[in-house]
Amino acid sequence: MVEVVVVDEKGRVVIPRGVRERLGLSKGSRLLLVELGGDTIVLRKLDVKKVLETIAREVRRNGIDLEEIEREVEEEADEIAADKIEEVLAGH
Repeated sequence: MVEVVVVDEKGRVVIPRGVRERLGLSKGSRLLLVELGGDTIVLRKLDVKKVLETIAREVRRNGIDLEEIEREVEEEADEIAADKIEEVLAGH
């Protein structure tokens, strides 16, 4: 489908009713805007629930241990913080 839309004085664009209905968009629906470069932008319906379900499915399928990842991230953050503290103290 190709539609021509107009940007109003506040920078808003109206998505045609037929498109909104087909995509199930309503007030408060979230869209992801991606600038591809040049004069091209893409709007994509952002379905947070669907994204989270996909992540959960991948975690289960691949046997990913989220608690282990959390521990590793915390350990690395602690190391970075300790290094920064040493840098600050060495500079004074």
